[in-house]
Amino acid sequence: METTMKMNEGRKRKRVCIEDEPSSNVNKLPTEMVVDILANVAADSFDAFFSAKQCCKFFVRASEDDFIYKRLTLNVLPDKLWWTPKKAKALVRRCISCGNAEALYWQGLFEFFSTLNLDEGINLIREAAREGDVGALYILGVIYVCSDDAQLKRGGGEILKKVHREGKVSECREKFQRVIESMWMNNRSIFRKKPSYACPMRAEHWKDGLWRSNALVRDGVHCEACIFQADSMFLYIHCPPAM
Repeated sequence: METTMKMNEGRKRKRVCIEDEPSSNVNKLPTEMVVDILANVAADSFDAFFSAKQCCKFFVRASEDDFIYKRLTLNVLPDKLWWTPKKAKALVRRCISCGNAEALYWQGLFEFFSTLNLDEGINLIREAAREGDVGALYILGVIYVCSDDAQLKRGGGEILKKVHREGKVSECREKFQRVIESMWMNNRSIFRKKPSYACPMRAEHWKDGLWRSNALVRDGVHCEACIFQADSMFLYIHCPPAM
């Protein structure tokens, strides 16, 4: 198994055809520039993008470019699902078709943990990681480490060490918890029992704080066993085995 995930694989940008509206000065701007501006807004704020696209007909048409939906942030999507579930799900499908890493991650979690479409879920999470979503990469590593497959465990271990070295664990965990708040967590097949990774020096490694799992892996501090214990326990709390 490849243990190093390719990040940010390129995708061709599909442009929409936009006719000028002579009555508006904004139409003098190159379409490519408008699309890039809207894409930057979309990547920063979900609500700001949908407000910006209503400025004029030119923006409305430009906003349908696939490149924008590839970059659109879905940070408020769980809240939107409760109010407009059909529209929110249609938006997720559109974003997935455009290679949006966040949408792939969100849908992957939903399939893997809620609807129990395990193969579909893990494939979507893996694709999100390939598209550069570090949260997806982290959860993929945790799932692999909790697997009974020795090869997957090794691969998952390499992934987790990478995420720890980059200091991204807290961010990844917060994102995971934010997304699953709107889901029923039905997957009880990951664990047969509470995870336990033996470390004869655990007390020494963690004396500066109980399970500081966001610490960097360096200088012999926070060994692999300690990291795997903390990360697997994080998932165990959300997906305990069936009684």
